[in-house]
Amino acid sequence: MSYEYHTEDQCDRCDRKVGKDKLIPLNFLYKDLNDVAHKDIGNGYRQYWVCVECKEQRDKISERLRR
Repeated sequence: MSYEYHTEDQCDRCDRKVGKDKLIPLNFLYKDLNDVAHKDIGNGYRQYWVCVECKEQRDKISERLRR
């Protein structure tokens, strides 16, 4: 996914603009020193933010994989 035109109110998974207040942080960090769209939390680590629908879909998939 290219973050060249990414804004802080967009879902990192589906790219819809849902509003910053409707985004949920995912429970993992990723390291990308070249990412300019997400805040550097430290040492190049960033956090993804997703909308409610994408979070629910991700949780359903994770639950199925655990079974």
